[in-house]
Amino acid sequence: MAVLRRADIITILPQFLIDVIAAGFDDSQIPWIASILKNYVLGFVAEETRLVSWADQSDATPEQFSQEYQQMYSILPKEQFPNIIRLATYTTSTDWQQEFHFGLSVLIDGLSAKKP
Repeated sequence: MAVLRRADIITILPQFLIDVIAAGFDDSQIPWIASILKNYVLGFVAEETRLVSWADQSDATPEQFSQEYQQMYSILPKEQFPNIIRLATYTTSTDWQQEFHFGLSVLIDGLSAKKP
């Protein structure tokens, strides 16, 4: 797992600011954009860290967790939870890297649509 240190952020920040300013965003919006991206990354890392820690404490593999959750979802009443059951396969065994990149592209696309 790569660790992004404060020194790394300071190195990246000038180019980020150049890119966002060049995109035409108002100066007042630039800190919001930085915050949106920061919160996405930190939220994703926090979730991944929580799940890894949980798995380490129980000595279960990710595959075993996935199977346990699929079993839990499979006993739910279908008429009451049709969408949870339908999506269980995807929510219990995700490709973390693909999910992260998808979410980041959604944010970037959304920001692009907001460009002045």
